Amino acid sequence: MVVLMKLNDEQRKLVADNHNLIYQYLIDNNLPQDEYYDIAAIGVCKAAMGYDASKGINFSTCVHKLILLILSHNIPKLIHV
Repeated sequence: MVVLMKLNDEQRKLVADNHNLIYQYLIDNNLPQDEYYDIAAIGVCKAAMGYDASKGINFSTCVHKLILLILSHNIPKLIHV
């Protein structure tokens, strides 16, 4: 099942402004970009969809937690267990 995410203009800007977080996460965690870029990008998009700046949490914190959550659910599929 494919789920499409629609970002509004504000969310798209947040993703574009923080695109570097994808690479930062992959580099910090020694993950190859060609295998994990898409998963990390989904994490950034999902973080933008649920981000509420008024809660005082850094966007980068939300991104890192969501990428980790997505990876933890997908690692078995990625290694074909």
